[in-house]
Amino acid sequence: MSTAWINFINELDPNGKEDIGLPKNETWPKYDRTAGGGVGRNIVWDLDGAFVEMDDWRAEGINWMIENAMTVFGT
Repeated sequence: MSTAWINFINELDPNGKEDIGLPKNETWPKYDRTAGGGVGRNIVWDLDGAFVEMDDWRAEGINWMIENAMTVFGT
């Protein structure tokens, strides 16, 4: 995780040139909710390593925030 943060700070890309602990051929995905049917993908850091999964367990809350951001936070 710390390597990913350092990569992001230095290169604006958490993947960088160093191994960040993901399985082979896997990279930290850009969060894009339009590419996954309304949900993005994120990294789960676990004791057994890290993996990428669909971020759908909080989709309802994320969609509410997107739809109501201007009302809640203003301009």
